Amino acid sequence: MTLTGLDPQTAADRIKSGELKLVDIREADEYGREHIGGAISLPLSGVDTAGLTFAGISGWCGTAHVLAVMPWNRKAGSVS
Repeated sequence: MTLTGLDPQTAADRIKSGELKLVDIREADEYGREHIGGAISLPLSGVDTAGLTFAGISGWCGTAHVLAVMPWNRKAGSVS
């Protein structure tokens, strides 16, 4: 998958035409404080595959970091 840039005006036009949907992945309280009109609230924390979604979009996977700090993945006596 290749991500391409999208300028604000083109995004607004495509959202208005129904070609695109804007999904706001912030938590409900953040969405409640402010959001772009017409945005759909879908907090990332509520998505079962949130980690995979984030990794695919960002190119960074936190799973390796989490596994590295788990006690069963450390040498005896290490603190990191």
